[in-house]
Amino acid sequence: MSDDLHIGNPSVRVFKYSWYLRAIGLLVASFFAVLILTFFLTTNSQELANEWWVPVGFLAFSTLGMYLYVALSRTITLRGDLLEAHCLLGQNRTMSKSEIASVNERPMMQTVVVRDHGGATLFTFGSQLTGYNELFEVLQSWVPPVPQPPLGTRFERAKLVFIFMWSLVGFCFAVAGWLLLTEQHTELPAPLFSSWAIAMLVVALFQTKAITVLSDQVIVHRWTGDRRVRYSDIGKIEGSYDESEIASKTYVFHIHPVKGRKIRLSHFPDGGKAVYEALHKAWQAAREGSLKENKE
Repeated sequence: MSDDLHIGNPSVRVFKYSWYLRAIGLLVASFFAVLILTFFLTTNSQELANEWWVPVGFLAFSTLGMYLYVALSRTITLRGDLLEAHCLLGQNRTMSKSEIASVNERPMMQTVVVRDHGGATLFTFGSQLTGYNELFEVLQSWVPPVPQPPLGTRFERAKLVFIFMWSLVGFCFAVAGWLLLTEQHTELPAPLFSSWAIAMLVVALFQTKAITVLSDQVIVHRWTGDRRVRYSDIGKIEGSYDESEIASKTYVFHIHPVKGRKIRLSHFPDGGKAVYEALHKAWQAAREGSLKENKE
């Protein structure tokens, strides 16, 4: 852990973004601001009327850089059971441990959303925050325990996964269609790109949309249909946090049927740990009940 996370009192912990990330945002904003000024100084009124979109584009990038600088200037301070969020524009807020109702990670965006008991967002922070893992774990320990979902609950995977996946499939088919219709001669032939698009579609169709945990089986919902796997046909269920993603709290787990290929599940809302625990608990209960019956 970095030394700058503690200031004087060890019970006070300060979390902030690295200075070089803020510097990048400020440099981007300044660079495009200079380009806007240069454009106006070196362009006559006639050219400006015809090329108005150039300064508008520069302004958009400059605004983006300034937005990044302001967003990455946020500082989060923990003082015992109090949390203080300090923003550059003065939108400071102090909240107590009892105000926080949920701490949810958006796996695809690598951000954490902290909400109150009314569902309103208190603040967010990203994985680039110094001490991200420590802050995430502390805030999770503040959240009241969530009751175990009842059997028959359907757990949906994060919608952003499917938005990205189907957007990619649509893009591949659009490019393949354009190459076939216009007979463009490119380094990548149309038939090869079409084959790639079809392969992407097949992969997408076999993706898991959701799972339903029952008392005797788990239903794996896919675009091509549902697959029912009885607990008696499952050899083991194992899970762990995805180590391939930096500072990720995405929980990845595998269902290992006695026969057939294993089923990989990940990118559920809130990380997926609760889904794994519900499934593992139901599988263990069914397994223990079966062993008890065999002994009798």
